[in-house]
Amino acid sequence: MAMRYCASCGKQIRGDEMFCANCGARVSDRSANTGADAKAGAAKIIKIQGDIISIGTAGGRIEQVRACDLNFVPQVGDPVEIFKTETQVMVVKAAQKESAQNQVPPGGINIHITNDNQSGKGSAMAPGTMVGNKKVVSKVVYCLLAIFLGGIGAHKFYSGKIGMGILYLCFCWTCIPSVIALIEFFIALAQPADENGNILA
Repeated sequence: MAMRYCASCGKQIRGDEMFCANCGARVSDRSANTGADAKAGAAKIIKIQGDIISIGTAGGRIEQVRACDLNFVPQVGDPVEIFKTETQVMVVKAAQKESAQNQVPPGGINIHITNDNQSGKGSAMAPGTMVGNKKVVSKVVYCLLAIFLGGIGAHKFYSGKIGMGILYLCFCWTCIPSVIALIEFFIALAQPADENGNILA
């Protein structure tokens, strides 16, 4: 026969008694805890009224304990575990799993820093730095080279595109590179520069 405990005071109930011998509370099959439930169970604090703490259990029952039975300062919503014996009740705060973000790896803390400032809009970039297939250049110098010496590819050499510069130089007699350089001048002119006056070209 399974041992039964009073839902009010936690004392063991003997036989088929209808009332708890300790506190006088009426005992029914639903309100009496079996030994497994009485030993330990996960629950949550649902009400604090003076010295009486009401705890909702996983089985849908409400356990009432005194504040002196807790080893922490209770707050409504705290997950708890209830431990009962024949003589005492102990309520402890349930251990919550630490989130993966807050866990420290065994080798220590790794810090990853990424630089997303690669658009060239409003952020300072070092001249000569390559961002993708483009180079950080001075907007003023690039525009001057494109408008005055664009026909021979000077702006392409300046922006680090040597192959394109040689191509412009080879076809400079056709005036096609001059027309393309004029278009590139207007594109560069419209491109917003960073605080140092640099653009990507």
